[in-house]
Amino acid sequence: MTAGDALDFPTGDGSLLARLYDMDGWVLLLGADFQCATSLHLAEYRAKYASRKVIRCGAPVFVDGERRWVEFDDIEDDDSDFPQIEASFVGTAGHVHSGRVAGGTAMLMSQRLLVDHATKWMEENRK
Repeated sequence: MTAGDALDFPTGDGSLLARLYDMDGWVLLLGADFQCATSLHLAEYRAKYASRKVIRCGAPVFVDGERRWVEFDDIEDDDSDFPQIEASFVGTAGHVHSGRVAGGTAMLMSQRLLVDHATKWMEENRK
């Protein structure tokens, strides 16, 4: 599953997140809210909205056994509305299974339903 991740758009359609989506995988948040739901970045990549920006990023990467600085394209992340996406998704009957694990709350949900919901939400609510 992890072979062949694209450098450009690391949370986009060439990513592990997209392969998880294609396999109808699940997201488990343990003691965390949607601010930590990386799958929402796949929704950002897929959503079409006016303020969406492609930016140039860089990171150290091993290439042929050598550490090199590599640049790549990505979507500018904006998690400021993730709490609103959480409220609208959790409010949809049956989408989130929650319970207690140790001292925290666990939330289990279909990644495909989450990404589809968030993509639509962003297209309707982001400027």
